[in-house]
Amino acid sequence: MEEEALVQMAGAGLGAAASTLTFYPLELVKVRLQAQVVRRDDDTGDRAAETGERGQPVAYGNAVDVVRHLVEAEGVMGLFRGVQPVLLRSVVTDALYFFVSFNVSRRLQKLLGRQLSTLEAIASGFVSACITQLVAHPIDTVTTRIMTDHSETKTSALKHLQSAVNEGGLSSLWKGYRASMLLSLNPALQFTLFDRAKEFLQRRWNQEALTARQLFLLGMVTKAFTLTIIYPLIRAKIFMQAANRGKSGKDQISVGHAFSEILDHEGVLGLYKGLREQIGKSTLSTALLLTTKEEIAEVARKLITSS
Repeated sequence: MEEEALVQMAGAGLGAAASTLTFYPLELVKVRLQAQVVRRDDDTGDRAAETGERGQPVAYGNAVDVVRHLVEAEGVMGLFRGVQPVLLRSVVTDALYFFVSFNVSRRLQKLLGRQLSTLEAIASGFVSACITQLVAHPIDTVTTRIMTDHSETKTSALKHLQSAVNEGGLSSLWKGYRASMLLSLNPALQFTLFDRAKEFLQRRWNQEALTARQLFLLGMVTKAFTLTIIYPLIRAKIFMQAANRGKSGKDQISVGHAFSEILDHEGVLGLYKGLREQIGKSTLSTALLLTTKEEIAEVARKLITSS
């Protein structure tokens, strides 16, 4: 069982690395769009962006605007601005989640003396994701600052880390953790649905394992379904983290205030701003992650068995 936990961890880490490097430009575009709030014409009469960031951020109209601005400012490599800490975040978060999730579910099964039901598996995944976020959230905070930084000169991850601590103390690295706990529903739902659907299809089609193509399509479908449900929370969390830059204490906004700001300036549809870009990126990257993870895990199991 300990070997299987390590197999899950290694497969998830390598899968996360592959998907992050492949789809990072889409991730950067998505975060830039999510981090701004554009006032509607009936509020100001002019188009203006509100991000809570220092300087004068660009008011992006769509994903093409973001790409154009990044390429004009930094060249093609501007599309990979901040990729290193994001790669670290992805590998740590996914590898740790699958390791923790495997151990939590196995202990619950041992305690109950049976397989977990779907709801119990989702609850187990939620707890595992919350535990994972305790470790990964500071990395998430720093990467969000990097990806929403509009300054012409690049600032290192360490400088962003120091800046965050100076502005709000060490606890600021966990600012928005409560929102992240709610977002823990995302991996809990997504991976539980993927596993249950995979098991069902294996029985239905009488296959020992699904093919890479089948795994990829299944990963896309389950990701798109769960993402649509929890996306408003994602938008509010990203906006809150960006808006709180340079602020401390009472000046920092809450998740509820982030929702209010978005609704006031953009309406209900503002809660889904960037969803199209996120679905495009997230469904493909998650499908690649899960396919790579399953394929690597299968190879690792065969190597362990043969040895």
